Amino acid sequence: MANNIAPRILRRGLEFFALISLVGFGAMLLYGNNLQQFLRTMVSLKWGWVLVGVLLASHDWWGGGLRAWVMARHV
Repeated sequence: MANNIAPRILRRGLEFFALISLVGFGAMLLYGNNLQQFLRTMVSLKWGWVLVGVLLASHDWWGGGLRAWVMARHV
């Protein structure tokens, strides 16, 4: 039964995280009150570095999960 509940809880948590992230992104955009500068910045992003950041973050997620799995296995 726990296996049926866990994916649903994880999916809801991911949806909640995405919603909070979008609201926070929108709030910062409104708080900055400079839409033209924001759009210029988004166009001038170096997408290669964005990809590097995403790859580093995903390695951190995998490493953290692996660490938790190893520790839980021994405990």
